Amino acid sequence: MCWEGRICRLASPKVTDWIRIIVLQKLVMQVLRLAVIEGPRLRWILAITRKQQAMGREMMLLLTGQSSKSC
Repeated sequence: MCWEGRICRLASPKVTDWIRIIVLQKLVMQVLRLAVIEGPRLRWILAITRKQQAMGREMMLLLTGQSSKSC
C-alpha cells in the first residue's frame, strides 16, 4: 500500500515523515500564493463570514434569553 502512490511500506518512517513535511510545505506555499493573488477578495469573504458568525452568536444569545449588550 502506497501513500499518495509515492511512499511505499518499504520506506522508513523518517523518510515518510520528511516527504509528508515537504508535501505540507508545498501546500502551504500554494495557499500563500493564492492569498497574495486573491487577497482582497478573500479578506472581503472573511469579513462577511465574521459578520455572519457575530450575527449568529447574537441570535443564539437572544434565543436563550441572554444579551451581549449590558443595560
